[in-house]
Amino acid sequence: MGTKITIDELASLISDDINKYSEEVVDNLNQVLKKSVNNIKENIKVSAPRSGDKQAKGYKPLADSFTIKETKEVKGNSYTIWSPKKYRIVHLLENGFYHVRGKRRIAGRPFMRPSFEKEKPNIDREVLKAIKGGNING
Repeated sequence: MGTKITIDELASLISDDINKYSEEVVDNLNQVLKKSVNNIKENIKVSAPRSGDKQAKGYKPLADSFTIKETKEVKGNSYTIWSPKKYRIVHLLENGFYHVRGKRRIAGRPFMRPSFEKEKPNIDREVLKAIKGGNING
């Protein structure tokens, strides 16, 4: 009538399916996060403050200095958006600071947090699609 399998064989089959599903989800999540991080970086480029002497030799605006650092891990990659050359001033521009003499406060001009907040709904939606096994590329 039907095929008979033992409990051990059933457990092995279920375990294999779960492992395959988890690998698929991790791959999908890596794709989603990489796409989202690129979107955030592009939004930072648009919204970051631009100033300085553009004629100076070797000048690179803060907005153009951001890069993405990818750290590969077994349970999913992690991504960091940062400015390797100008990391010392990013938090000052984002959050504000007191002038050298401490007499007046220079207001912050947030550009990183708003870029993330703009992409956050897309990340949430795409992560749910990736976990449910939906088509994340279309």
